[in-house]
Amino acid sequence: MEEIRELSKVRSSSGGTSLVTLMIPPNVALGQHREQVQQELGTSKNIKNKTVRKDVASALKSCAQQLKPRHPDTAPPNGLVVCCGATAQCYV
Repeated sequence: MEEIRELSKVRSSSGGTSLVTLMIPPNVALGQHREQVQQELGTSKNIKNKTVRKDVASALKSCAQQLKPRHPDTAPPNGLVVCCGATAQCYV
């Protein structure tokens, strides 16, 4: 819960949209969601604002990195939420 409070204070380095959130239901294959992220990455090229386009693409690439194939290649029994984005601060 503390992490959520900290993340709610984070602001984008560009001031635009830069957070990508992907929610995957329990026990679902991750391959379909990897494809969806790649498709969104292609679509992000249509964003007019150069800075926002760059931030969204960066967030999507980070999200894709988190979904790289692993064993087992399914979401855990309680599901999976992946949040990636570009911020002005770094939180660990």
